[in-house]
Amino acid sequence: MPVAATAEARAAELNAKGINAIVEPVREGKGDCSLSNYTLLIGHADYLNVTVDKDEGDKQLKIIDAILAVRPATVATQ
Repeated sequence: MPVAATAEARAAELNAKGINAIVEPVREGKGDCSLSNYTLLIGHADYLNVTVDKDEGDKQLKIIDAILAVRPATVATQ
């Protein structure tokens, strides 16, 4: 699957805010069995994963706040 321009733009926005963001290309049949690969392969291309060291809760909140500040509200449905 080609990397969407929006994914590249979102990563660039986060990097500009001092958040190390990368886009992971995932290919059909070559996923690593992670949740991020699985969500992309079943059609949920707007998945984000936030990873920090165990003692960096403040940094994690900063990243989440930065992501949510530029995203529309998400509503869970069943």
